Amino acid sequence: MKRLLTTTVIWAIAGGAVSAQELRFLNAFDARYPPTKMLVQKYAETVEKATSGKLKFRISGPEVVNAFQQFEPASKGAFDLLFTVQPYHVGTTSVSLGIYSIEPDPAAFRKAGVFDHLDKEYNRFNLKLLALIPGSLKGNGSFHAMLRDPITTGDIKGRRVRGNRLYQPLIENLGASMVVLQVGEVYPSLQKGTIDGAFGPVSGSGDYKWHEVAKYSMRPTFGYIYQFLLVNQNSFNKLSADAQKIMIEEARKLEIPGQKAMDDQLKEEDADLQKRGMMLTSLAPARYAEALKAYNEGIWTSAEGSKATGDRAKAFHAFVKEKGFLK
Repeated sequence: MKRLLTTTVIWAIAGGAVSAQELRFLNAFDARYPPTKMLVQKYAETVEKATSGKLKFRISGPEVVNAFQQFEPASKGAFDLLFTVQPYHVGTTSVSLGIYSIEPDPAAFRKAGVFDHLDKEYNRFNLKLLALIPGSLKGNGSFHAMLRDPITTGDIKGRRVRGNRLYQPLIENLGASMVVLQVGEVYPSLQKGTIDGAFGPVSGSGDYKWHEVAKYSMRPTFGYIYQFLLVNQNSFNKLSADAQKIMIEEARKLEIPGQKAMDDQLKEEDADLQKRGMMLTSLAPARYAEALKAYNEGIWTSAEGSKATGDRAKAFHAFVKEKGFLK
């Protein structure tokens, strides 16, 4: 009897190992980026637990595939899941870039059909949208600028600041000129005074130590970051109906808590930087309002200017406007 039980246990363990399926999960960010732990690893853990270990994940980051080159291998099935942000694949599809101009509300996006609209866009590339997770709550902007000197005239007219295409409309509206630099070039450029400031996300900015050579953070913060969780459609279709349901449900359940976790992280990092000597300097309210309008309009101009997907970006613009998401 003892031998029979032992044999049964061995076969049960072996059977469990055989039935477990490993999915290749491509993450645009490395382990230092807060969403890697809070969102990517969290999702993998909850799905693995909900499936009793039948689904497992092998997570790879930008050290395996450059973040700007990950969309295609995920689309073609070299990887099963992809965690990314829109600017990394805007050259392939610009439609979802417009979401960056809208105040974050995951529940409202699903209720109004915004989520489904974007899902259909990704379906064109053999991908299914599982979750759309904002990087902060409404009113808590994701971006700022670190400046060498405080704002005294209500804007940053005449200054040379590091930025990219996303920030360019706001920078130019505020009277500054934009300089394109790699992240590693920013610190020495600020230190030498070659540039007067640098735009970037609030989250993670402490790692760059820009506050050591440009200690003024421009306020208010502006703009929103969204993280996209996608699954290859072929890979998804091969899963059992139960596994599919769990992946969809756990992704949905991650959106609002994930947004809150990211917002808390943003506030903690901001408070920590202020303890380390960062000081706040504010734009004039009227100038900020003008610049924010230019920033949001610039997002849509960029999305709709795509030769490949501009028409669909215009359709998405009209859709979210009709649904009342644009003021």
